[in-house]
Amino acid sequence: MSNKQTGSKGEQLAASYLIEKGFVLLDTNWRFHHLELDIVALKDDFLVVIEVKSRTSLDSGEPHEWVSRKKQLHLIHATNAYLLYHQLQYEIRFDIVAILLTSEGPVFSHFEDAFSAIG
Repeated sequence: MSNKQTGSKGEQLAASYLIEKGFVLLDTNWRFHHLELDIVALKDDFLVVIEVKSRTSLDSGEPHEWVSRKKQLHLIHATNAYLLYHQLQYEIRFDIVAILLTSEGPVFSHFEDAFSAIG
């Protein structure tokens, strides 16, 4: 499976997983110039931006470890654009859903409030 296929499969699995957990999905793969928000959802009065990381093995580290500070800053920038574009005012939370795709099925790790727009 190519990296693109792994990513697409992971995003589909993450969307289903989040819906099951009571999230209301607003957008998937929302683009602002060269930046992208994987999933934007509502949960408990928060606008939650979810970065999805999928891997087929842990050889290159845990999937959530791939969300660098630079990536976080890109997500923050795109989220600000999303809020302006849609004229929304919510408290924001950034989550990471990491998915390990194994032969036995997907293994999910959900990191709520994984990083902050401040600091």
